[in-house]
Amino acid sequence: MQIKKIKKEGSGMKKLYYLVGSATAIGATLLTGPIGGIIVGGAVLLGPYAINRSQHVVLNSNRGDGMILRDVGIMEEGNALRLLSFNIFMRPSLWFVKNVANDWKNERLEIFIREHLPHFGIICLQEMFATFTWRQHKLLDAAEKCGFQHAAIGGAAPFIISDHHLSLKIPFLDAGVVTLSKYPIIETDALHYSAGVLIDSWAPKICLHSLIRIPVSGQYLHVFNTHMQSTHTGWDTNETIRARAKQMEELAFFIRSKVFLHPAPALICGDFNLDAHSSPLEYERLLSTLKQELDNDNWKVTNLCADFPVTYAMEGERVLTLEKDWDKQMCLDYTFLYAPEGNSSFARPIFFDGDDENFFTLSDHTAMECIILI
Repeated sequence: MQIKKIKKEGSGMKKLYYLVGSATAIGATLLTGPIGGIIVGGAVLLGPYAINRSQHVVLNSNRGDGMILRDVGIMEEGNALRLLSFNIFMRPSLWFVKNVANDWKNERLEIFIREHLPHFGIICLQEMFATFTWRQHKLLDAAEKCGFQHAAIGGAAPFIISDHHLSLKIPFLDAGVVTLSKYPIIETDALHYSAGVLIDSWAPKICLHSLIRIPVSGQYLHVFNTHMQSTHTGWDTNETIRARAKQMEELAFFIRSKVFLHPAPALICGDFNLDAHSSPLEYERLLSTLKQELDNDNWKVTNLCADFPVTYAMEGERVLTLEKDWDKQMCLDYTFLYAPEGNSSFARPIFFDGDDENFFTLSDHTAMECIILI
């Protein structure tokens, strides 16, 4: 797989880039008319998402490793890392992509940045899209101010037509998968799943890999942040299950290839879009696929929160959850750890309050907080 790494030179370069893109679009409009302006401007402004499988963005690069422990999510006792996995539900800003109003995207992001962003060492987000919105850039700027050093960003699919259905990919739509780290990210890569059906086939479903070095302990941690095929009510459920089964196989092989090259513990987290409550056999398939590919005599894959908490369609949530899913109380988000047997790391659901007026939660998903001991 090709790895595209870019360095973030600061907000000045970002503004210059968009200024040049906008000027190019205006010039093309004057010369060729509005259609030409749209085509040229779109190519300049959205081009990076069409050519990158993954991006490695260096934030706050002047800080290095000499950081205050409380700033980087290290707990006071032992080498414990505080991580967050969260489907933040920030979809692209298109007039028809919404459940209610504008899903209160800007307001929810403001609360997340102000109240929760600083308190974790590593954050894995799903549905944090960059297409047609500045919100992802705003998040990166805020993360830099909070002491995050690096980010890995899942870009657009490197293909237009793929998988066995020959489905059309929207060429500039990014994956919405972002990993933020207050520790150095040594390398990044992205697996774009080959199988996808229904509307999920239009956008990239991926697993974003980051190899992270923990300066205090000298240890390394693989972080695999994924967003998989969704089940859509009213459509063929078996078709989506088959697509996820293929994605599980690709995910397990991808993880094995990375761990083989650099042996180290691995966190596997994200929105897997399968419900352990209503589909226990599919959950068992996921776990067994990972264990079959990765387990050996001493190292095992374990679910860090095996009591299957509700992470989607919480009881009483009526603003952000699709009406067809109201009160279903599903478990779609998981955190697995591949580490030596007996590791005492754990995960738990964490509820982020909304503004108590327009929305009472920050997403249609519950976040998962992980305490990783390495």
